[in-house]
Formats: sequence, structure tokens, C-alpha cells
Amino acid sequence: MAGTNFLGTTDAVPFEVRVGNSRSGYIALGPAFTSGANTSWGYEALMSNTGGANNSALGWRALYLNTIGSFNTALGETALYSNTTGLSNTAVGSNTLTSNTIGSQNTAIGQGALRLNITGSQNVAVGSGAMFVNLNGSFNSALGFSALSQNANGNNNTAMGFSSMWGNTSGSNNTATGYQALRANTTGSLNTATGRDALGQNSTGINNTANGAWALGNNTTGTDNTAVGLNALLTNTSGAQNTARQRCSSTQYNGPLQQRCWDRGAVQQYHRAIQHRSRCQRVAPQYNWGW
Repeated sequence: MAGTNFLGTTDAVPFEVRVGNSRSGYIALGPAFTSGANTSWGYEALMSNTGGANNSALGWRALYLNTIGSFNTALGETALYSNTTGLSNTAVGSNTLTSNTIGSQNTAIGQGALRLNITGSQNVAVGSGAMFVNLNGSFNSALGFSALSQNANGNNNTAMGFSSMWGNTSGSNNTATGYQALRANTTGSLNTATGRDALGQNSTGINNTANGAWALGNNTTGTDNTAVGLNALLTNTSGAQNTARQRCSSTQYNGPLQQRCWDRGAVQQYHRAIQHRSRCQRVAPQYNWGW
């Protein structure tokens, strides 16, 4: 049985707390798709709401400008501050999704995550500063400190790792997994980088695949390259259509492709290349291999 001493109302009128005559707490009862079922706690949280329903706001001016947006959750100072009609957004952390107006179905967790997003939708940003600059980009996923931080309009990107795809602005359909993978990419698209600093310097190169730490690490504008293994194609910058594996580093000059491989398989390939006069010159340095 309910007690007789309580703070609240006995009818359906919303319960409101004010500080300086400004709303600082609000609890309303109402069914979905009505201007009810909203909950806020914090100075001027959900202050402008008119028809939005099923919103939860906790923090100073969280969801401050929301009017008819519904099913939003804002937890943190100015979280979803500018949202007006956006739906089904989740913002956890100070300044998360602060500039969002009509973007919907975004998830931002971490201080400043998706901070400048305006119309982008269906993005997931987890980590402080993740997707900080995103304006209109959609269908992106960023996990890690400053992952996809500078992305403005790029779509369909996945970045996992500290500062992975940090510099991306409008590149799309990229996948980066690892510490600073594809960090310098700006407009390059259709790249896949797995491993620390894989394709780390790539800026505009497209359709590259790097699997291994520092694989294609210095590539900037090269396209259609595949590098598998530690330091594979490390020195390539603008060469195209190269393939390297087994811990090789390669550079495409105006002449033949030169490779240096640092394992037994490389030496065997070297001897075969000499015998068959292969167009690919493989150089095995005179070194005490210790076999």
C-alpha cells in the first residue's frame, strides 16, 4: 500500500521542479506518441519540448531544444542539446551529439562523441572524441579514442582502435582495425586496414588492402594494392596494383618491382627468380641468417 507522505501529484498533471523559475526536473505520464512519458532532471533539460514523447534527459540543458523529437535518451551536460525532431538517439557523456538537430538513430558514448553531428543518422561512436566532427555522414561505426574524429560526410566506414581513421573527411566504405590504422585517410575509399598503423599514411588511395602491422604504412595515393604481413609494402607511396606477402617490403618505381623479404621462403623465391629470369627481381642481402 502506498504511503501517505510523498513528493509529487495525485493526478495526471506533470510533476515539475524549478530553479530560478526554470525547469530543472520534469516527470510526465502519457502513452507513446503523445506529448507525455518524458523524464528530465537537470537545469533546463528538455526545456523546449512541445510534442516529443518518451524522452529521457539527465544533465544541464540535455535535450534543451527538443520540440517533437521522441524516443531520445540524453545523459550528460548539453547531450543532444540542439536536437529538435531527431528520433531514437542515445547520447551518453558531456557534449555528446550536442549539435544534432534532425539526425536519428545515432548512438554516442564518450565525451564529445558525435559532437558536431547535424543530420547524420544511424552512426555509432564509442570513445571520447569519436566522430567528433561528423556533420552529415551516416552508417558509420567508430570505436576508440578519436576514431573517425574528423569525418564530416563519409558514409559506411568502420573504425576500431585509437585514432583509427582520425583524418577521414569524406572517404567512404573503409574498414580500419588497429591503433591508428588508416589514420591519415581523408577521401580515400574502399580500403581495408588491419593492424597497427596499417595504411596509416594513406590519404586518397583507394581499394587497398593491408593486413599486418605497418603494412602499406607509407602509402598515400597508391591504389589497388594488397599487402599481407608485418611491414608488407611498407615503403610504397604511390605505386599501384602491387601484391606482397610474408613480411616483405616493396617499392614500385618506374622500372621493375623490387622486393626484400626476410625469411627462408624469400631466399628460395630468389633462387627461382634467378633461374627463370623472373620479371620480379628479388634481392636477398648477404647476411648471416643463422640457420
